[in-house]
Amino acid sequence: MLSEIIEEKFKLCTDFFLPNPFEFSKCHDQGLDFFICRSTRFMMVKPKLEKTSLSKNKKRELKKKQKHRKDPFENPSTHSLFITQLNEQYSLIFNKFYFVPKHVLIVTTDFVNQNTSLTKDDFEVTMQVIEALEGMAYFNHGPESGMSQPHRHIQVVPLPLIEEKRPPIETLLFGSGTENEKNKVIELESLPYRNSFWIFSQDSWNAKSLLHIYNELLKSLDLFETNKGGNNEKVCSYNWVCTKEYMMVVPRSISDLSVHFGTNSMGYTGSFFIYSENAEEYIKKNGPLKLLTMSGFKKH
Repeated sequence: MLSEIIEEKFKLCTDFFLPNPFEFSKCHDQGLDFFICRSTRFMMVKPKLEKTSLSKNKKRELKKKQKHRKDPFENPSTHSLFITQLNEQYSLIFNKFYFVPKHVLIVTTDFVNQNTSLTKDDFEVTMQVIEALEGMAYFNHGPESGMSQPHRHIQVVPLPLIEEKRPPIETLLFGSGTENEKNKVIELESLPYRNSFWIFSQDSWNAKSLLHIYNELLKSLDLFETNKGGNNEKVCSYNWVCTKEYMMVVPRSISDLSVHFGTNSMGYTGSFFIYSENAEEYIKKNGPLKLLTMSGFKKH
């Protein structure tokens, strides 16, 4: 079984992981407890808290560096943290910089651009890994989504996340009368930013249905990629999350709000995994919901 393979390989790969001690705290904001997990590996501390967004020149420099950076997922089967080949198209490897043990990456064997939509094949393998870890999958799509690599990768973390707790967003999703609203697009009204959810019925857990639901969520947020003619294609940025119970999509407007703070899909589950004391200070000072709204799109 895949779960047993992951368990065994995790024990064997211990020497290849970087030690990642972290401090866990909560931040209460408008009735929701957000998780803040700060790695103490690097302990990056600045004397002053920067409030401004990264300049356009700085972003251009970062993107230029990323463009010329070696693909860390090239030939994934030769990776030191390789777990198994899921099929000819996909490999499964561990995340070297995990916060949650057995945090894995579903990586395409050949290069596929991260900024292309999920496919039925993606869903078929992702379902296998979600089931094996009883976990949550997430995908960062587009330049403002918090994506770190252009090589297609879907991440899966085991649940519960921290201290035997589920992602905080589920408190809202399943505690506001929406648990009976299955098989349709749902927007959580209590969230100040645009969002789209779908709670699964028993017959939804198959690749064909999940692909349909994914497209319906994109459609509801007007996130379909559109060809502008020639080689110019509009790439919409969004964060995607999926468990065996629900799917979520949140459109993104900006990746990094400051030199200290940026987030990907995990932030929109109510869980911030950060690397500095200043980032924690920034979150608590401004409030998670305000920052998520600034990173996404405020409701009209």
